[in-house]
Amino acid sequence: DTGHRNRPPKSAPGLLSPGPNAEINILTPRFEVRNVSDPDGDVVVYNFEVYPGRGNVGPLVESGDVKEGKGGITTWQGDETLEFGKSYTWRARAKDSHGAAGPWSVYASFSISPGKNSANGCGCGASQSPAGGFSLILFGVALIASRHRFLK
Repeated sequence: DTGHRNRPPKSAPGLLSPGPNAEINILTPRFEVRNVSDPDGDVVVYNFEVYPGRGNVGPLVESGDVKEGKGGITTWQGDETLEFGKSYTWRARAKDSHGAAGPWSVYASFSISPGKNSANGCGCGASQSPAGGFSLILFGVALIASRHRFLK
C-alpha cells in the first residue's frame, strides 16, 4: 500500500453543445463537452444524461461511459430519436478509470424545432421531416410555374 488515495475529477465538464436554450433541428443531436483532467492523471470517461422537459423526471437517455475525445472535446450522440416541438435538458460528468465520479455539470435546456439552424446538425436550417422535403418540392413547382408565365 502506497498510501495513495484515488481522487475523482474535481470539476464538471463544460457543456458546449447544444448550449443553454438552444433551438436545434436535428432529432438525434450530438452532445459536446469540454474535457476535464483527473488530479491523479487517470484516464477519464464521460457520462451524459438527457431528460424530457426541465429534467424533473428520470433521464430519457443515458450514455454509459464515453471515451474521452481528442482536442479537449468529447462528443456523444445517442440512438434515441427525440421529437420536434419538445424541450429537453441534459448534463454530463467525468469519471476516472477507477470509477470515481466528479460532479455533474449544470443542466442545459434545448428544444427541437423544424427549420431552425443547428450547431449540431447541418447548420443549414433544413428540416429533417418529410414535410420539409414537401416544401422544397412546392417551391420548385412554384418556380417552374412563375418561369412559365414569364416566358409566355
